[in-house]
Amino acid sequence: MYWKLFSYILFDILKLAIIATLSLSLTFSFATAIKPLYEGNLDALMLVRFILFSMPTMLSFVLPFSAGFAVTIVYCRLVVDNEITACLASGISYRALLLPAAMLGLVLTGATFYLSNWVLPDFYGRVATIVERDVTTMLMHRIEEGESVDLPGNVWFYADEGELVEDPAPIAGQTLQPFRRMMLRGVVIGQYGRGRQREATAEAADLYFYREEERTFVEIIYQGAMAYDLDQGHVRSPGTVKYSRIYLPRSFGDHPRFYSWPRLNRLAREPDRFDHVRIKKMRLVDTLAKTSLISHLEASFGEEGTSYAV
Repeated sequence: MYWKLFSYILFDILKLAIIATLSLSLTFSFATAIKPLYEGNLDALMLVRFILFSMPTMLSFVLPFSAGFAVTIVYCRLVVDNEITACLASGISYRALLLPAAMLGLVLTGATFYLSNWVLPDFYGRVATIVERDVTTMLMHRIEEGESVDLPGNVWFYADEGELVEDPAPIAGQTLQPFRRMMLRGVVIGQYGRGRQREATAEAADLYFYREEERTFVEIIYQGAMAYDLDQGHVRSPGTVKYSRIYLPRSFGDHPRFYSWPRLNRLAREPDRFDHVRIKKMRLVDTLAKTSLISHLEASFGEEGTSYAV
């Protein structure tokens, strides 16, 4: 008798929890896709892939709420139908009636812990990879539409035409090989900020996209370049120029949720692998170097009341 009632209660809780989980996961996944969709990083096919991969990442938030919602609905219905009173009259205690919910709670606690520390970080990485790897397609679309493209580091460029090459030929002498190549013609590129403004034109340019430790970066090689320093009125013709790495911003930022339990332990031993730590450390080193240089200048050449800025 009791085990029939136990299975009945548990089945109803699981049924409602699954429906609520699917509904909420789909809703939250679509809401998460709004920002990259608005920024032009997703087309229709990429949007579907994005939602499918991001749905599992919502489980750690949705499962507890769905389980609580399902338990509340089931037990409220038992009370309304006077089934709780009937169970008590037949000798079944409150503790026995709450056992299905308690067991489900223990199972969900263990499942959520495992998902959060081993499974979900992989899905977070897959979602970020979809946006970062396919951003080349969106860049190509903007070029075809005659629009300029903004890159990190206050860099922008425009091209008359371009061609996207999947799986380009390996570059000799390099360990890390590009996964995509963008060939542009009639290129104008500019950089602004820090009180300087520079522009350059090139007959052609090749953009090589690389993937390194879950970060995507691009290297640009200009052919027949002509550089202009607008502030100093300087013009030069460097010919072929290779631009240093430009790391594309991570769509979801550098966050611990991308790291599984083993990787978090490794991060604790090697904090420089965390972007925020590495950037702030570099800023600290730069500030200390400037302070040391100023102190050295003041001690060597300075007079009382003289200050230096570096």
